[in-house]
Amino acid sequence: MNHLVIPVVALLTGMMVMVSGCETSLQSTEFEITVRSGFDRPQALLFRDDHLVVGNSGYRASGWQEGSISILDRHTKETVYEQPTAAFNPQQIRALGRWNIVVETGKYDFTDFENPLSLPPFGIELIEHGPMDSPVNHFIELPNQFEENPISAPVDIATIDDISIITSGLFDVVWRIEWSSVERGEVTAIDVLPLDSELRTGLGSITTWNDQFVILDFNSDRLYLLDRSARTVQCSVHFGDNPDLMEGLQTPVIIGNTLYATFAFSGHIRGIDLTTLADECMPSISTLDVVLGQVPNDMDMVGNELWVTQSGENHILRLSMESPGDATVIVLPVSSNPWHFNAHETASIGAVSLWNLDAVGLIDLSLLTVR
Repeated sequence: MNHLVIPVVALLTGMMVMVSGCETSLQSTEFEITVRSGFDRPQALLFRDDHLVVGNSGYRASGWQEGSISILDRHTKETVYEQPTAAFNPQQIRALGRWNIVVETGKYDFTDFENPLSLPPFGIELIEHGPMDSPVNHFIELPNQFEENPISAPVDIATIDDISIITSGLFDVVWRIEWSSVERGEVTAIDVLPLDSELRTGLGSITTWNDQFVILDFNSDRLYLLDRSARTVQCSVHFGDNPDLMEGLQTPVIIGNTLYATFAFSGHIRGIDLTTLADECMPSISTLDVVLGQVPNDMDMVGNELWVTQSGENHILRLSMESPGDATVIVLPVSSNPWHFNAHETASIGAVSLWNLDAVGLIDLSLLTVR
Protein backbone atom coordinates (compact mmCIF):
# COMPACT_ATOMS: atom_id res chain seq x y z
CA MET A 1 0.00 0.00 0.00
CA ASN A 2 1.43 3.39 -1.01
CA HIS A 3 1.10 6.74 0.67
CA LEU A 4 1.97 10.35 0.04
CA VAL A 5 1.94 13.40 2.27
CA ILE A 6 0.05 16.50 1.14
CA PRO A 7 0.32 19.75 3.10
CA VAL A 8 -3.16 21.25 3.10
CA VAL A 9 -4.25 24.80 3.81
CA ALA A 10 -7.47 26.14 5.22
CA LEU A 11 -8.65 28.86 2.85
CA LEU A 12 -11.41 31.42 2.84
CA THR A 13 -14.47 29.99 1.14
CA GLY A 14 -14.50 30.71 -2.58
CA MET A 15 -10.73 30.59 -3.14
CA MET A 16 -9.19 27.85 -5.25
CA VAL A 17 -5.93 25.92 -5.00
CA MET A 18 -4.28 23.85 -7.71
CA VAL A 19 -2.41 20.79 -6.42
CA SER A 20 -0.17 18.74 -8.69
CA GLY A 21 2.37 15.97 -8.23
CA CYS A 22 2.80 13.60 -5.30
CA GLU A 23 3.94 16.19 -2.76
CA THR A 24 2.99 19.85 -2.86
CA SER A 25 3.86 22.69 -0.48
CA LEU A 26 1.31 25.47 -0.11
CA GLN A 27 2.05 28.78 1.55
CA SER A 28 0.06 28.76 4.79
CA THR A 29 0.02 25.14 5.86
CA GLU A 30 -2.47 24.41 8.63
CA PHE A 31 -3.00 20.65 8.40
CA GLU A 32 -1.01 17.74 7.00
CA ILE A 33 -2.78 14.88 5.28
CA THR A 34 -1.21 11.47 4.68
CA VAL A 35 -3.05 9.77 1.82
CA ARG A 36 -3.15 5.98 2.03
CA SER A 37 -4.08 4.16 -1.18
CA GLY A 38 -5.03 0.54 -1.83
CA PHE A 39 -8.66 0.52 -0.71
CA ASP A 40 -11.78 -0.28 -2.76
CA ARG A 41 -14.26 2.60 -2.87
CA PRO A 42 -13.94 3.35 0.87
CA GLN A 43 -16.90 4.97 2.60
CA ALA A 44 -17.58 4.56 6.33
CA LEU A 45 -14.77 5.15 8.86
CA LEU A 46 -14.52 4.54 12.61
CA PHE A 47 -11.64 5.25 14.99
CA ARG A 48 -11.46 2.88 17.98
CA ASP A 49 -8.51 3.01 20.34
CA ASP A 50 -5.34 2.64 18.25
CA HIS A 51 -7.11 1.55 15.06
CA LEU A 52 -9.10 2.97 12.17
CA VAL A 53 -11.79 0.70 10.71
CA VAL A 54 -12.50 1.32 6.99
CA GLY A 55 -15.50 0.01 5.07
CA ASN A 56 -14.75 -0.77 1.40
CA SER A 57 -17.99 -0.63 -0.58
CA GLY A 58 -16.50 -2.30 -3.67
CA TYR A 59 -18.73 -0.37 -6.08
CA ARG A 60 -17.80 -0.20 -9.75
CA ALA A 61 -19.96 1.03 -12.63
CA SER A 62 -19.27 -2.31 -14.30
CA GLY A 63 -20.55 -4.24 -11.28
CA TRP A 64 -20.28 -4.60 -7.52
CA GLN A 65 -17.14 -6.10 -6.06
CA GLU A 66 -17.17 -7.97 -2.78
CA GLY A 67 -17.21 -5.57 0.17
CA SER A 68 -14.54 -5.70 2.86
CA ILE A 69 -13.26 -4.20 6.10
CA SER A 70 -9.72 -2.87 6.49
CA ILE A 71 -8.17 -2.01 9.86
CA LEU A 72 -5.26 0.45 10.08
CA ASP A 73 -2.86 1.16 12.91
CA ARG A 74 -3.30 4.89 13.57
CA HIS A 75 0.36 5.27 14.58
CA THR A 76 2.10 3.48 11.70
CA LYS A 77 -0.75 4.12 9.21
CA GLU A 78 -0.28 0.55 7.98
CA THR A 79 -3.06 -1.98 7.36
CA VAL A 80 -2.98 -4.67 10.05
CA TYR A 81 -6.08 -6.67 9.10
CA GLU A 82 -8.50 -7.15 6.20
CA GLN A 83 -11.51 -9.40 5.68
CA PRO A 84 -14.47 -9.64 3.28
CA THR A 85 -17.86 -8.62 4.64
CA ALA A 86 -20.62 -11.21 4.81
CA ALA A 87 -22.80 -9.17 2.41
CA PHE A 88 -22.15 -6.62 -0.32
CA ASN A 89 -21.90 -2.87 0.14
CA PRO A 90 -20.88 -2.03 3.74
CA GLN A 91 -22.40 1.41 4.38
CA GLN A 92 -21.96 2.27 8.06
CA ILE A 93 -19.70 1.24 10.97
CA ARG A 94 -20.60 1.82 14.61
CA ALA A 95 -19.07 0.78 17.93
CA LEU A 96 -21.29 -1.55 19.99
CA GLY A 97 -19.68 -3.01 23.09
CA ARG A 98 -16.96 -5.46 22.06
CA TRP A 99 -18.11 -5.25 18.43
CA ASN A 100 -17.60 -3.12 15.37
CA ILE A 101 -21.06 -3.33 13.89
CA VAL A 102 -21.18 -3.00 10.09
CA VAL A 103 -24.40 -2.22 8.22
CA GLU A 104 -24.33 -4.10 4.89
CA THR A 105 -26.86 -2.89 2.32
CA GLY A 106 -26.54 -5.56 -0.37
CA LYS A 107 -26.21 -4.89 -4.11
CA TYR A 108 -28.68 -2.32 -5.41
CA ASP A 109 -31.01 -3.56 -8.14
CA PHE A 110 -32.50 -0.86 -10.40
CA THR A 111 -33.94 -3.28 -12.98
CA ASP A 112 -37.39 -1.94 -12.10
CA PHE A 113 -36.43 1.72 -11.79
CA GLU A 114 -39.77 2.68 -10.25
CA ASN A 115 -39.35 0.05 -7.53
CA PRO A 116 -35.64 -0.25 -6.67
CA LEU A 117 -34.39 -2.84 -4.21
CA SER A 118 -31.20 -4.18 -2.77
CA LEU A 119 -30.62 -7.88 -3.21
CA PRO A 120 -30.32 -10.24 -0.24
CA PRO A 121 -28.40 -11.14 1.76
CA PHE A 122 -28.29 -7.84 3.62
CA GLY A 123 -28.08 -7.06 7.32
CA ILE A 124 -25.58 -6.25 10.03
CA GLU A 125 -22.26 -7.91 10.78
CA LEU A 126 -20.71 -7.90 14.24
CA ILE A 127 -16.92 -8.00 14.02
CA GLU A 128 -15.01 -8.32 17.27
CA HIS A 129 -12.89 -5.32 18.16
CA GLY A 130 -9.77 -6.91 19.58
CA PRO A 131 -7.47 -9.62 18.22
CA MET A 132 -6.35 -8.76 14.71
CA ASP A 133 -5.43 -12.31 13.70
CA SER A 134 -8.85 -14.01 13.91
CA PRO A 135 -11.65 -11.77 15.26
CA VAL A 136 -15.01 -13.38 16.00
CA ASN A 137 -17.82 -12.20 13.74
CA HIS A 138 -21.57 -12.79 13.41
CA PHE A 139 -23.84 -11.87 10.48
CA ILE A 140 -27.50 -11.11 11.22
CA GLU A 141 -29.65 -11.12 8.09
CA LEU A 142 -32.62 -8.77 8.21
CA PRO A 143 -36.20 -9.51 7.06
CA ASN A 144 -36.87 -8.58 3.43
CA GLN A 145 -40.66 -8.18 3.66
CA PHE A 146 -43.17 -6.04 5.52
CA GLU A 147 -46.86 -6.96 5.23
CA GLU A 148 -46.05 -8.88 2.00
CA ASN A 149 -44.26 -5.86 0.53
CA PRO A 150 -40.55 -6.19 -0.31
CA ILE A 151 -38.18 -4.05 1.75
CA SER A 152 -34.40 -3.83 1.70
CA ALA A 153 -31.29 -1.61 1.82
CA PRO A 154 -30.26 -1.13 5.48
CA VAL A 155 -27.96 1.94 5.72
CA ASP A 156 -27.60 3.22 9.30
CA ILE A 157 -27.90 2.00 12.90
CA ALA A 158 -28.20 3.38 16.43
CA THR A 159 -28.47 1.55 19.74
CA ILE A 160 -29.88 2.31 23.19
CA ASP A 161 -29.17 -0.41 25.76
CA ASP A 162 -30.67 -3.63 24.34
CA ILE A 163 -32.52 -2.05 21.37
CA SER A 164 -30.95 -1.28 17.97
CA ILE A 165 -32.78 0.53 15.18
CA ILE A 166 -31.65 0.19 11.55
CA THR A 167 -32.87 2.54 8.83
CA SER A 168 -33.33 1.83 5.13
CA GLY A 169 -31.93 3.58 2.08
CA LEU A 170 -35.04 2.86 0.03
CA PHE A 171 -38.05 2.57 2.36
CA ASP A 172 -39.52 4.53 5.26
CA VAL A 173 -39.35 1.56 7.61
CA VAL A 174 -36.94 0.59 10.36
CA TRP A 175 -35.74 -2.78 11.55
CA ARG A 176 -35.91 -3.10 15.36
CA ILE A 177 -33.50 -5.55 16.98
CA GLU A 178 -34.00 -6.59 20.60
CA TRP A 179 -30.82 -8.08 22.02
CA SER A 180 -30.85 -10.82 24.64
CA SER A 181 -27.09 -10.28 24.98
CA VAL A 182 -25.16 -7.60 23.12
CA GLU A 183 -21.92 -9.03 24.52
CA ARG A 184 -22.58 -12.41 22.90
CA GLY A 185 -24.32 -10.98 19.85
CA GLU A 186 -27.54 -12.86 20.65
CA VAL A 187 -30.92 -11.59 19.42
CA THR A 188 -34.34 -12.05 21.03
CA ALA A 189 -36.43 -10.64 18.15
CA ILE A 190 -36.29 -8.62 14.94
CA ASP A 191 -39.33 -6.53 14.00
CA VAL A 192 -40.08 -4.24 11.05
CA LEU A 193 -41.81 -0.98 11.95
CA PRO A 194 -43.22 1.64 9.54
CA LEU A 195 -42.52 5.33 10.13
CA ASP A 196 -45.73 6.44 8.38
CA SER A 197 -49.12 4.94 7.64
CA GLU A 198 -48.21 4.28 3.99
CA LEU A 199 -45.12 2.48 2.76
CA ARG A 200 -43.13 4.82 0.52
CA THR A 201 -39.55 5.55 -0.46
CA GLY A 202 -37.21 6.92 2.15
CA LEU A 203 -33.55 7.24 3.07
CA GLY A 204 -32.90 7.45 6.77
CA SER A 205 -30.09 8.71 8.99
CA ILE A 206 -30.35 7.92 12.70
CA THR A 207 -28.85 9.09 15.99
CA THR A 208 -29.84 9.10 19.67
CA TRP A 209 -30.68 11.80 22.23
CA ASN A 210 -31.78 11.41 25.87
CA ASP A 211 -32.79 7.73 25.49
CA GLN A 212 -34.70 8.48 22.31
CA PHE A 213 -34.05 7.67 18.67
CA VAL A 214 -33.98 10.53 16.14
CA ILE A 215 -34.46 9.63 12.47
CA LEU A 216 -34.07 11.96 9.48
CA ASP A 217 -35.72 11.08 6.18
CA PHE A 218 -33.83 12.40 3.14
CA ASN A 219 -36.76 12.11 0.73
CA SER A 220 -39.51 13.72 2.81
CA ASP A 221 -37.31 16.06 4.93
CA ARG A 222 -39.12 14.76 8.00
CA LEU A 223 -37.72 14.21 11.48
CA TYR A 224 -39.06 11.34 13.60
CA LEU A 225 -38.61 11.09 17.36
CA LEU A 226 -39.06 7.56 18.74
CA ASP A 227 -39.22 6.55 22.38
CA ARG A 228 -36.63 4.20 23.89
CA SER A 229 -38.67 1.11 23.05
CA ALA A 230 -38.71 2.34 19.42
CA ARG A 231 -42.28 1.11 19.06
CA THR A 232 -43.88 4.56 19.23
CA VAL A 233 -43.29 7.60 17.03
CA GLN A 234 -43.57 10.36 19.62
CA CYS A 235 -43.25 13.19 17.14
CA SER A 236 -43.01 13.65 13.36
CA VAL A 237 -42.33 17.09 11.88
CA HIS A 238 -41.25 18.57 8.57
CA PHE A 239 -37.74 19.97 9.08
CA GLY A 240 -37.22 21.55 5.67
CA ASP A 241 -37.87 25.09 4.47
CA ASN A 242 -40.38 24.20 1.74
CA PRO A 243 -42.76 21.22 2.15
CA ASP A 244 -43.31 21.14 -1.63
CA LEU A 245 -39.62 20.53 -2.42
CA MET A 246 -37.20 17.72 -1.62
CA GLU A 247 -34.27 19.39 0.13
CA GLY A 248 -32.36 16.24 1.14
CA LEU A 249 -32.30 16.11 4.96
CA GLN A 250 -29.30 14.18 6.34
CA THR A 251 -26.12 14.07 8.52
CA PRO A 252 -27.48 14.66 12.06
CA VAL A 253 -25.15 16.18 14.69
CA ILE A 254 -26.46 16.88 18.20
CA ILE A 255 -24.90 19.66 20.30
CA GLY A 256 -26.55 19.95 23.69
CA ASN A 257 -30.28 19.72 22.98
CA THR A 258 -30.08 21.02 19.41
CA LEU A 259 -29.89 18.77 16.38
CA TYR A 260 -28.10 20.20 13.35
CA ALA A 261 -28.47 18.70 9.88
CA THR A 262 -27.53 19.48 6.29
CA PHE A 263 -29.85 19.70 3.31
CA ALA A 264 -28.12 18.26 0.27
CA PHE A 265 -30.16 20.12 -2.35
CA SER A 266 -31.04 23.45 -0.75
CA GLY A 267 -27.54 23.84 0.72
CA HIS A 268 -28.65 24.81 4.22
CA ILE A 269 -27.64 23.77 7.72
CA ARG A 270 -30.59 23.99 10.09
CA GLY A 271 -30.91 23.42 13.84
CA ILE A 272 -33.95 22.17 15.74
CA ASP A 273 -34.57 22.21 19.50
CA LEU A 274 -35.21 18.61 20.56
CA THR A 275 -36.66 19.55 23.96
CA THR A 276 -39.68 21.28 22.41
CA LEU A 277 -40.19 18.27 20.13
CA ALA A 278 -40.13 15.86 23.05
CA ASP A 279 -42.44 18.02 25.18
CA GLU A 280 -44.91 19.44 22.68
CA CYS A 281 -43.94 18.14 19.21
CA MET A 282 -43.50 21.76 18.18
CA PRO A 283 -40.56 22.55 15.87
CA SER A 284 -38.30 25.42 16.94
CA ILE A 285 -35.98 25.78 13.93
CA SER A 286 -33.02 28.03 13.15
CA THR A 287 -30.89 28.28 9.99
CA LEU A 288 -27.13 28.85 10.14
CA ASP A 289 -25.68 31.73 8.15
CA VAL A 290 -23.91 29.57 5.57
CA VAL A 291 -24.66 28.14 2.12
CA LEU A 292 -23.13 24.73 1.42
CA GLY A 293 -21.52 23.56 -1.80
CA GLN A 294 -22.30 20.43 -3.80
CA VAL A 295 -23.12 17.12 -2.11
CA PRO A 296 -22.56 17.71 1.62
CA ASN A 297 -22.17 14.02 2.38
CA ASP A 298 -21.18 14.08 6.06
CA MET A 299 -21.06 16.45 9.05
CA ASP A 300 -19.10 16.09 12.29
CA MET A 301 -18.17 18.06 15.39
CA VAL A 302 -14.42 18.71 15.80
CA GLY A 303 -13.57 20.85 18.81
CA ASN A 304 -16.24 23.53 18.64
CA GLU A 305 -16.39 23.49 14.84
CA LEU A 306 -18.76 21.78 12.45
CA TRP A 307 -16.85 20.00 9.66
CA VAL A 308 -18.93 19.33 6.54
CA THR A 309 -17.49 16.85 4.03
CA GLN A 310 -18.53 18.11 0.59
CA SER A 311 -18.10 15.35 -1.99
CA GLY A 312 -18.86 17.48 -5.03
CA GLU A 313 -16.43 20.20 -3.93
CA ASN A 314 -13.53 17.93 -2.85
CA HIS A 315 -13.09 19.73 0.42
CA ILE A 316 -14.16 19.90 4.05
CA LEU A 317 -15.95 23.07 5.10
CA ARG A 318 -15.01 24.27 8.62
CA LEU A 319 -17.67 26.30 10.44
CA SER A 320 -17.21 28.04 13.77
CA MET A 321 -20.36 27.70 15.87
CA GLU A 322 -19.81 31.26 17.10
CA SER A 323 -19.57 32.65 13.55
CA PRO A 324 -20.72 30.10 10.96
CA GLY A 325 -20.51 32.64 8.14
CA ASP A 326 -16.76 32.90 8.76
CA ALA A 327 -16.06 29.57 7.05
CA THR A 328 -12.80 28.06 5.82
CA VAL A 329 -12.11 24.98 3.75
CA ILE A 330 -9.67 22.10 3.93
CA VAL A 331 -8.79 21.40 0.31
CA LEU A 332 -8.62 17.70 -0.62
CA PRO A 333 -7.12 16.09 -3.75
CA VAL A 334 -8.87 16.92 -7.02
CA SER A 335 -11.62 14.44 -8.02
CA SER A 336 -11.22 12.55 -4.74
CA ASN A 337 -14.98 12.51 -3.98
CA PRO A 338 -14.59 12.58 -0.16
CA TRP A 339 -17.33 10.53 1.47
CA HIS A 340 -17.06 10.33 5.25
CA PHE A 341 -15.02 11.96 8.02
CA ASN A 342 -14.26 10.69 11.51
CA ALA A 343 -12.08 12.16 14.26
CA HIS A 344 -10.45 10.20 17.08
CA GLU A 345 -12.12 10.97 20.44
CA THR A 346 -8.86 11.75 22.26
CA ALA A 347 -5.95 11.72 19.80
CA SER A 348 -5.28 14.60 17.40
CA ILE A 349 -6.08 12.67 14.23
CA GLY A 350 -8.95 12.57 11.78
CA ALA A 351 -9.66 10.52 8.68
CA VAL A 352 -11.61 11.12 5.47
CA SER A 353 -12.48 8.46 2.92
CA LEU A 354 -11.49 9.50 -0.63
CA TRP A 355 -13.94 7.34 -2.54
CA ASN A 356 -12.88 8.01 -6.11
CA LEU A 357 -9.16 7.60 -5.35
CA ASP A 358 -9.57 4.28 -3.49
CA ALA A 359 -7.76 6.02 -0.65
CA VAL A 360 -8.08 7.34 2.90
CA GLY A 361 -6.67 10.69 4.04
CA LEU A 362 -5.31 10.83 7.60
CA ILE A 363 -5.37 14.39 8.93
CA ASP A 364 -3.06 15.65 11.66
CA LEU A 365 -5.33 17.76 13.89
CA SER A 366 -2.63 18.85 16.35
CA LEU A 367 -2.61 22.36 14.86
CA LEU A 368 -6.39 22.74 14.99
CA THR A 369 -7.24 26.18 16.30
CA VAL A 370 -10.20 25.92 18.65
CA ARG A 371 -12.09 29.13 17.89
